[in-house]
Amino acid sequence: MRSAKNVAIVPHGQHLHVEPASIEFVDIQANMKYIQTLVVRNLSPVVKRVRCEPPKTAEFRLVTDNQVAIAPGLSITIDVAFLTRTPFHYVDSFIIAAEDFKYEVPLAAKAPCADIVFESLIDFGTVITQRTHQQQIKFQNEGLEPGSFELVAMPKHIKMTPQSGTLSPRGRSGDQLIVLVEFASERPCSIQEIVEVKMGGVCGLPGLPSTNKAIHMKGTCVDQSLHLMLDGHAVHSLDFGSMYHGQSKVMKVLIVNSGPTSCSFNAQVTEDTEGSDARGTLASSPAETVAKAEQPLTVSPFTGQVAAFGKTSLEFTFSPAVVAEETGCISTREPEKHATSFEYLAKVESEEFNNLHLRLTGRAVLPALKVSPDILQFGKCPVHQRQDIVLTLTNLAEQLPPDFFDFEIPRVPHMTISPMKGKLAPQQSVDVVVSYVPKALGKFNHDLVIKYCSGLYLHRVHCSGEAPILGDKKKPVKGLERTGRDFDPQHRIADSSSTALMPPRLGNVQSRNMQSLTKIMKSRDTKSTQALESLMSGIAEPTPYSLSPSAMQDHVTNRQKYNQHLKDTRRRRKAIEKYGSERPPPVDYFCEEDVDRGMVPGSGLKSPRYSIDEIPVEKLWLERALDDDSGARGVTGHKHVHDENRLIKKKFKAG
Repeated sequence: MRSAKNVAIVPHGQHLHVEPASIEFVDIQANMKYIQTLVVRNLSPVVKRVRCEPPKTAEFRLVTDNQVAIAPGLSITIDVAFLTRTPFHYVDSFIIAAEDFKYEVPLAAKAPCADIVFESLIDFGTVITQRTHQQQIKFQNEGLEPGSFELVAMPKHIKMTPQSGTLSPRGRSGDQLIVLVEFASERPCSIQEIVEVKMGGVCGLPGLPSTNKAIHMKGTCVDQSLHLMLDGHAVHSLDFGSMYHGQSKVMKVLIVNSGPTSCSFNAQVTEDTEGSDARGTLASSPAETVAKAEQPLTVSPFTGQVAAFGKTSLEFTFSPAVVAEETGCISTREPEKHATSFEYLAKVESEEFNNLHLRLTGRAVLPALKVSPDILQFGKCPVHQRQDIVLTLTNLAEQLPPDFFDFEIPRVPHMTISPMKGKLAPQQSVDVVVSYVPKALGKFNHDLVIKYCSGLYLHRVHCSGEAPILGDKKKPVKGLERTGRDFDPQHRIADSSSTALMPPRLGNVQSRNMQSLTKIMKSRDTKSTQALESLMSGIAEPTPYSLSPSAMQDHVTNRQKYNQHLKDTRRRRKAIEKYGSERPPPVDYFCEEDVDRGMVPGSGLKSPRYSIDEIPVEKLWLERALDDDSGARGVTGHKHVHDENRLIKKKFKAG
């Protein structure tokens, strides 16, 4: 058998568990017995023998057996009774022990007294300076006797009202009191203080700590203000740089709130004039600000609110208006010398905190595009042929705005343009080949539109040309015979000598030393006739495309009269050769002198047309199916012929 001195004591709750851990009798009265029950549970897998050592005070008594065996998993109860003739504050304990377990249960009995409770922690959190921040503490008496309290050792920046008070017993008027706590500081600071609370009339048991309590107070006071931030840095001015008139640029600035409270703000943009009031005036409504939308610099939103320790964005837009060139000459325009500077002041104002000012600057320029030549005259060009003119586009700007100079030329009928779009850097030129490729006869007059600077500006170049005749249409090379040269267009640059069609070639006629046509027509000798025939033989046959409509109509009429004259002359000549001076016998075209044989044309022939009226209509039950050519029906293969006069009888079996 092991000795009890060598047994290790295990902690409470491992083998045996005692509940509750302590026993307290509150508001005791004389000659009244109070009983509380204690439960001891065996948590180990073996039987535990428990014994109790009674308290030393006679007012406390244990109602249980001294030694009790507890099976694994079971529990026993111990009743603790209290009885006194004189109400007082009593403190004692008793011990519950086993082989390897020992636990002391505290016992207490309190006479009726005041019990003042309150919140022991006041946390102001993060607050702003130059303001008074308040919280409340509720003192309540939950005892049966009146009590009092007093706040001592008041810390700096803290004010409590009232600092003392008396509370009535529980359930009566005046059993609670509200104490107002104020925290204020002119400069940023942090507090971590303890305020002592002295109690009066509360229960003070012998051997226990003092009945005085404490209130812990903490908080941080900081300065709150608004800041304008761009890319993580504070900003006091914004420069939009150089932009073309009509373009738009947006820059976002963050409003950062560095304080613990939300803040509302108003934003507006005004002209930055020297000597003006820097404070300015706030817009009374968004409509008032919209009315000033003619200015190139605007801000959005007009109003808003920034959350505590939060941020929101402001969008500043720089959009100088498009300049319409309605007056002046194209040859004397100098857009590269036009530049306008803008200076504005953005104001972000708040009624509670600091006001912010942001200086806005920007520069607007005109796109300087020079087009050479000013007019495109292609002259005369046959259909299916081409005339090319090189159009030079030059950017006369001396410095680069935010982006390059872009241009685009839309399609034009009967014209091809290469390239149709591109970009130009300052002092850069590009050659654009404009080709006139007529597809039909007639005159061509059209404006070539050059859109530049993102389509904000237009430049018109007048183009003219004429296609009076049809040209040879070149057959393209296809298949494997086509080489790289066949893909490249064969340009024909138009000049002053090629703007008109060359006169038709007369072969060797031009090299002859001929007389003038008027002199030849006036003379009647044989040499003149031969010269006229030689001249006329070299002239090409006029076409509908080489003459005007009226001249062509006269030419056709004269040609018809001339041909008819030749036919009549030949007919008369042939008749004289056959019949001599006599006229030929008349021809009986209508056969009036032929023998009448009694034949009527078309009387013995039947018309090949098929007439529906001549088809006999059969009875419905005699008609055959369209796909039946043999006439067979049923299993027998014979067609059943219906007779309308035959009576069909059906026999039924006798019932």
